[in-house]
Amino acid sequence: MVLTQRCSSSVQVLVRFLSVRFQRASTDPSSKLLRANYTLQILPTVLEPVFYELCGLTLKTIFDLRIPGATAPIRSLLSLNGQGVTTQPAGCPSLNATSSQLWQGFQCEAGEVLKYPATVMEGQDGGGSGNGLPECLPCPSGSAFANNSCSLCPIGSYQDEQGKSVCKSCPEHTHTGVSGARAVNESCLATCGNGMFSASGMIPCQLCPRHTFSGPPVPGGYKECEPCPEGTYTARLGSTGPSACKPPCKVGHFSVSGLEPCSPCPLNFYQPSIGQQRCTQCSNDTVTKELGRWAENQCRPLDCTSVKCQNKGSCVVQDHKEVCECKPGFRGRYCEESVPLCDAQPCLNGGNCELLSGGFHCSCQQSGLEY
Repeated sequence: MVLTQRCSSSVQVLVRFLSVRFQRASTDPSSKLLRANYTLQILPTVLEPVFYELCGLTLKTIFDLRIPGATAPIRSLLSLNGQGVTTQPAGCPSLNATSSQLWQGFQCEAGEVLKYPATVMEGQDGGGSGNGLPECLPCPSGSAFANNSCSLCPIGSYQDEQGKSVCKSCPEHTHTGVSGARAVNESCLATCGNGMFSASGMIPCQLCPRHTFSGPPVPGGYKECEPCPEGTYTARLGSTGPSACKPPCKVGHFSVSGLEPCSPCPLNFYQPSIGQQRCTQCSNDTVTKELGRWAENQCRPLDCTSVKCQNKGSCVVQDHKEVCECKPGFRGRYCEESVPLCDAQPCLNGGNCELLSGGFHCSCQQSGLEY
């Protein structure tokens, strides 16, 4: 109230305290000096620069400890009795001001930037000269107040309101492609990951090429997929992690994908290359004795030299086997077992089979013919 009266004359100027803050004046723990920061607000009823300037000069005089008697209106601020601090049982030491400094200027609320008008040129608008009052303008959407100016929201954030001091982060697994984003739904786009990527890291995404992968979306998304560890490969596009990277099948082995887990080539097959999906069959007149063969020369030829067919049977090689082709009336692996010819029912149309020496004949009952 006292300061308001000192600043007011023909025009009332309201002066009020906004805040007070105490802090150590030195980093030396033994120092007993404190700095008290009082923040005051000047509000003239007529918004003209001259009333701000006059009140500022008045306050500068009142707070100057070097002028005798000038500080009488603020004596209670310059000498604080610590015994009145009830929060401390033993009380606090008294504080006495030893020096003072005053800074003055215009200040805006958080999220607003101070904008000074252009200087009115002498001879314009009636010939007057001087400066108008500055304005506090809210930072527009897409920006935030920082370092005494409005700065565009950085990539990965947005601001859909005016007059804010911080930008909002995009929701998880979303990102912006440019700075200054204003709306979450339009600017914060889904990021690529889980087997996908794009040049921007955001939708639209495409599948990772073979032998690469991308995991869960990272901030900004995947702009390129990560390669598989050396010596491993993937079986398809769009792999989602390093676990999809497998070593190739070894020679003599195969799988549906050509990657582990693999199976050995079956008998009578071989595979000389790694990472194959099938094995190559040996020629019909050759054979392998073991699984997992990897060379064509491991297909051993068959020539019937070890097979002795009986009863005039002949040895032939069929489907990787040496077999005996038996004459009529014999069977068995080596044609060693005789078979009655009529047991095979060789006669047609209901004819009766009768054994003869070294053969058989059929009696056709309806026509009376015999063969």
